[in-house]
Amino acid sequence: MHGILAIEFAAESRPSNSAKSYCVSADLRLRKLQKLGVIQYRCGEITVLDRPRLEELCCECYAVVKTESDRLLSLHAQHTRN
Repeated sequence: MHGILAIEFAAESRPSNSAKSYCVSADLRLRKLQKLGVIQYRCGEITVLDRPRLEELCCECYAVVKTESDRLLSLHAQHTRN
């Protein structure tokens, strides 16, 4: 689930500062991804249907965030075992 937080939804225009504008912008992007068959989006829940394709559509920051998240989770797991 941590990966979905890094998605820029195909690096389209950034939302304005208002929360309402951000929600509308995010909803439009989620609908676009759903139309592409990459995710299923319903009632605020996102189900990834095609992870490889979703990763292709993400901005390059996804790989950076995922790599760092995996590294930190690995360190945390090692630390809690000791």
